Amino acid sequence: MQYGEQYWLKHKPMGKSLIGRKLNKFRADLVARHGVTRVVDFGIGDGAFLRKCKGTGFGYDVNPLAESWLRDEGRWLDPYEGKVLELVNGITFWDSIEHVRDPSKILRRIPRETLAFFSLPIIDDLDKLRDWYHYRPCGCGIKKDHELSGGCGVEHHHYFTHTGFQMFLHRNGLKPIEVHDAETRIGRKDVLTYVAEKITDLR
Repeated sequence: MQYGEQYWLKHKPMGKSLIGRKLNKFRADLVARHGVTRVVDFGIGDGAFLRKCKGTGFGYDVNPLAESWLRDEGRWLDPYEGKVLELVNGITFWDSIEHVRDPSKILRRIPRETLAFFSLPIIDDLDKLRDWYHYRPCGCGIKKDHELSGGCGVEHHHYFTHTGFQMFLHRNGLKPIEVHDAETRIGRKDVLTYVAEKITDLR
């Protein structure tokens, strides 16, 4: 999927909506409660979470417009470069890990004792995937067999059950320590939030 101007403009109003404000308050409070003082947001959406973090948050995004905003704000940080993740004590994946083709590549770079935060759709039965609200084989939102005819690029590369996501974290050296359904209660169907600690250095 192409993350360009349309994607950026689509998400900009979301952070200002009632649900968006509640989400980012919950996320910022969760990160602060765990004592994270310097965080990098992997996939910043419209940037609302980073604005909530004020001067303590950095970001990374493949969207050129998001990267430009981050650089203008002095908040750009590329977690794939060298040992830059040692500069922060937390990394957030709000609605982003399922978009990454090879998520293990970034998760294995996280230093030990760093906290990672995730929000993502969780399905209870993978046999129901193709009829699921969050099934997005391509970015246009058309489901069913659109991807078989070329589509417009995969949006969600991965789908997880609760058990499957915890196993995925363990395989990448992360120990889940909390799970919340707050985002579902705020209005985001089937979205759970996880907090995990990096316990094994796999770099």
